[in-house]
Amino acid sequence: MFSFFNTANKPQESGQLLETAAGRPAAYNDAMATITHELKVINAHFQDLATLRKWENLQPTVRARALLRTLTGYEEAPVQKTVENIPGYKWSSGAYTTQNFDKVIAFYSQEIEKAEELYHNIIGIYRQLPPEQRQSPANLALIKLARETFRTISFSITGLHNWKTKLATVFGNQEEEILHRFTAIDQLMKKELAITSRIYESTLKQFEDMEALFKLSEAIKLEEVDFGKESRDECVEKIIHNNIQLISRQQGATLKADTEHQLVLAPQGTKLTSEESTKVIDALVFTFSAAKESIIKTQANIDLENLNQEAVTEYVDSFQNLFNLHLGLEESGEEISRSLNGENAVWVDETIMELSSLVSTQRNFFEELLQKRPPELADIPAIRPFSSLTHADTINRLDAYLVLIGPNLPIGRVRKMIQEGKEIYQHVLQGELHSPDQHPLGSDHVIIRLSWFLMSIAIKMGQGHSSGSFVIEDKEQVLYKFLERASKCGDRISSHFQGRGPMNAAGSLHKGIDFLRGLGPSGKGHLLFGLVDSPDWINENSPPEKATFLKLEAFSPFITTNGGYDCAMHTYEWAKMNAERKIFKGKEDALSLAKERVPHNLLKAFENIVRSIENDAVFKKNLENIQPLVAPPSLKMAKLWGVSYIHRFWTELGTNFAAASDGASNHEEIFDKWNELGRCMPMSEGTRQLQHLDRRTGREVYLSLQNIEKLVLQN
Repeated sequence: MFSFFNTANKPQESGQLLETAAGRPAAYNDAMATITHELKVINAHFQDLATLRKWENLQPTVRARALLRTLTGYEEAPVQKTVENIPGYKWSSGAYTTQNFDKVIAFYSQEIEKAEELYHNIIGIYRQLPPEQRQSPANLALIKLARETFRTISFSITGLHNWKTKLATVFGNQEEEILHRFTAIDQLMKKELAITSRIYESTLKQFEDMEALFKLSEAIKLEEVDFGKESRDECVEKIIHNNIQLISRQQGATLKADTEHQLVLAPQGTKLTSEESTKVIDALVFTFSAAKESIIKTQANIDLENLNQEAVTEYVDSFQNLFNLHLGLEESGEEISRSLNGENAVWVDETIMELSSLVSTQRNFFEELLQKRPPELADIPAIRPFSSLTHADTINRLDAYLVLIGPNLPIGRVRKMIQEGKEIYQHVLQGELHSPDQHPLGSDHVIIRLSWFLMSIAIKMGQGHSSGSFVIEDKEQVLYKFLERASKCGDRISSHFQGRGPMNAAGSLHKGIDFLRGLGPSGKGHLLFGLVDSPDWINENSPPEKATFLKLEAFSPFITTNGGYDCAMHTYEWAKMNAERKIFKGKEDALSLAKERVPHNLLKAFENIVRSIENDAVFKKNLENIQPLVAPPSLKMAKLWGVSYIHRFWTELGTNFAAASDGASNHEEIFDKWNELGRCMPMSEGTRQLQHLDRRTGREVYLSLQNIEKLVLQN
């Protein structure tokens, strides 16, 4: 049976509010709140359909489940996925009856009609706003939610295809039952396609004056300033950082000023009032003064005859900000001047001239600094416009990582967290810190700082990543035990390193910790970790028997996190990733990723040489007699142990090739494929240098005991 939303406290329908919203802030806010609520409901309703897999079914929500959701504080959901693993459940609940099937179809048919009306109301309320109000954070957030909901509705077409697959397996040769269901699903598909097309044409396409601004706001990813949660100094630092980001990357838009000297984007051509112009000038003066003060201070700390890493890093960060502030004002000064009133516009030209002189002086000093850099200092990155940074830069530049992957925090604050993360790791290894909860910062901030420290190491290695993993040779499992003692640590299943540690039918038995989202690398909020077997059996250098594996994830798998939303999104992301992995072979080998999956091209080259060896009985027999450890070559072992196994096989085959070829007829073909296998070894890719081929699985960030000694324990 269906159970519908409790309407006792439900906001008014958005359509009823539209006529009264114009010119009335309170009514407008009510309409915005109602539309946002309705969008979230539509999104939630289509989520089950959008994520439906080929072995899943939909049915009306049963009364007991509806009651349970109400008691646990969840919104009611009229449709549920059938619980297949409880004996008798699907039959007692009528999961596959024609009546219940028809109810689900009717529900989604009504929902897609509601969605069309809702999007019509969105464009209606949007058109009531004056152009200068359309770029407010609230409206941008509404447009973003509208786009996400539209995406979910569009993905539901795939869910309908998958539902047909499931129903075909359930009803087998019952042609009449299948025909009824397939016809109804096809009709719903046509209806959804027609309505989503109309939604796009009549609504999303109409945000033309907001489109560039929306994309730009999404790309810049400014961090929110919250004076209630952070100190004033931290907020001021973030405001200056945000302002420089906006000025340097506004790309044709113009600027307005909010409270506390915070700049915001405004559509091109916006004319500011006298009061608004003054606020913009004040914000620009505030930002320029801070950048000037910073460059003078950090330059004063530099001794060109006795350079140290900390002073050089602070100066380069400061110069990068000054350079981008100047470049942004120079490129967008004309548009900013047009938006200002009267003589305020003259100030922009004068500021650009002053900045040009200051940047020129600093460029000369920077060149001298490069010439005098001693070899023991880290490479100094080139000064670059923020707008020119690409995802290829994120693997080896921290500033590019923050700008393009995020969170877009002030680089000085992130460097401070990196140093604190290093100190925390040192205390752990020296036995002075036994649990994240022991630290004065608290568990969340300990995990965040450790994560930034590890990501900084990855960036130094040319392995900065938006998604990937770390494998750390963890002597006596000190780091693992430290994380395991966190109060937020819980058991979980993962799809990583299956067969390299404890498992059950669902996957690897690992651990997970939720932490504060938005401050760590790529803004993620869950740390997956576990112990994995090392390839010590094929490795002459004998790494520890177990290594610690860590991976940052966007969503938690724990059902209690964020009211179950994280768990649902984690499952969705996992299903999406698996589907993409099958369709786009090698997608996970991208430079911006650092995953432990065996590189696709390497595994393919290994398969090719295995096939050739299998076809030559003499070569195969010779190899088994000479080097039984990796003979006969095993595809199963290659998938399990990855690069370490394939590299050992490749090395041993090269060493013993002449002896293995004795009397073999296929040795020339095998030799060619051996060469190809060597070319596929992931040793050097662009600026990325992958070490430890004798023990790594894929392109994960691998830290040996020697790496830990050098990068963690040495100051």
